[in-house]
Amino acid sequence: MNKRNLILLAVLLILIIGLTISRSCENVEKVIKVFSFKTDEIVKIEIIQQENKIILLQENDSWFITEPINAPVKESQINRFYDTYLALNISSIPVSESFSRQNFYNVDSTGVIVELYAKNNKILSKVIHGKSQNNPNVNYLRKEGSNSIYQTDNISSIITTNLNSWREDKLLLFDEVMLQKITIAKNEHSFSFAKSDEYWTCEIDNEFYPISSENQDWTRNLNALLNLRTTTFFDHEFEKYEENLENAPLQILFQLFSGELITLKIAQIDDNFYVAQKNDELETLYRLTNSQFNQLNIDPQIFKSIPHPVDDEGII
Repeated sequence: MNKRNLILLAVLLILIIGLTISRSCENVEKVIKVFSFKTDEIVKIEIIQQENKIILLQENDSWFITEPINAPVKESQINRFYDTYLALNISSIPVSESFSRQNFYNVDSTGVIVELYAKNNKILSKVIHGKSQNNPNVNYLRKEGSNSIYQTDNISSIITTNLNSWREDKLLLFDEVMLQKITIAKNEHSFSFAKSDEYWTCEIDNEFYPISSENQDWTRNLNALLNLRTTTFFDHEFEKYEENLENAPLQILFQLFSGELITLKIAQIDDNFYVAQKNDELETLYRLTNSQFNQLNIDPQIFKSIPHPVDDEGII
């Protein structure tokens, strides 16, 4: 064998070895990210499961549900979406690359579709998620246009189309430092609590009573008001409760330092539950329990003490 043939043989051997190494490297398992774009690019999220669909839209750094109703998004749920779903990792080796296995892993039209959009309705990603009956504790995913199916952690509670998992269940979305005054009307009698600097004062029948910062009754009442939540929403049922709310026995007005006013009307609907209406909204009402109503039904007499002297403009 001449020198030239030896050189060609050596080159051929090198190419074969290189190809073998390359193919073996392809079969080495790696952990890779599902999403490669920056999360702050996302301004819209659509989650679809057959006939159910929920759309989330970001406006001024806050997230809102726009379909099937209009409502603020629960902060804890959107944080889970960012911290867990958008940080999702998978093995580089798929569990299947067969089109026929899409139905088995539920990553076909029966799965949960998550679409992520940037500004101008530019789609960033479309992923189909599913489960197999053999292992309900894990999920599987397939990107649109690909037959590769990957296993993931169980993320079903994060990519749910359940409306109540996403919408804010807290009725009042402001902090105490923003609150200037609370006026409570019980039937035809009203009284109020006003904040001056760091102290609160109760006004009853034009008399002003200071509230100590150590007053546990006031701390408990204020916490009950500011942390009021519901577990049941009444959507598109205003007419059903209109008569109850027309002469609501308990009405609460919150005035913020910004000048914004928030109202709550609360009326009884049966022996165990009450209905609450916020800002005269008609689309969604809120169910409250007897216990919650009792916490909100404040007795102003417990705050009576030595009244402040007052002039025409208020407290001296």
